[in-house]
Amino acid sequence: MRKRELVGLVFLIIGASGVYLSVRQTPPQYIYLTASRDISVGEIVSAQDFAPDSLYLSNSDKKYVSGGVDLDGHRALRSITRGEIIPRAAFSSEIEIEERRLLTFVVAKSQAPKQLKSGDVIDLYFFSIPSNIALNEQVELITVVEEVRIREVEDDDAQFDGKITISALFNEIQTRSIITLLANSSISVAQRFDDHD
Repeated sequence: MRKRELVGLVFLIIGASGVYLSVRQTPPQYIYLTASRDISVGEIVSAQDFAPDSLYLSNSDKKYVSGGVDLDGHRALRSITRGEIIPRAAFSSEIEIEERRLLTFVVAKSQAPKQLKSGDVIDLYFFSIPSNIALNEQVELITVVEEVRIREVEDDDAQFDGKITISALFNEIQTRSIITLLANSSISVAQRFDDHD
């Protein structure tokens, strides 16, 4: 009789455990941003540099960046490794972003790499425009603006003029000179790969 009672007790404990585990609530998950690549200090990042991750980190939104935050255009204040949860203190504030200006300019497709996208880092080459093409005036390089991160690019295949439109953020100090260069120079774009994996 005791054997049967012992077996019954074991089954009762197993059944109660199963009911408890099935009824017990799973702790809620929270969405935070993690780095999708290594980020160097001083880099201006884009939305594609981050990935939302579901984590069991309750009440950590004051320390880490939640999944709904847009860090596009922010500057990294320290280096971040791939897969790291993004701390709020690792990026510049909105005030610093407002100190930069968004400029939009047009580039001939023949003077830019194919399939540029948001987040790509480019160098802008500004060349003089000959005043008289018939005299075969030499084109001169005026200046190079390095490490410009594209915020948005529009490449309409239906356009017949063979041009793409690029938007990028520039430091407020250099904005005036960039506007002057855009108005009085021809532009060539080179893509950089040293800031990526």
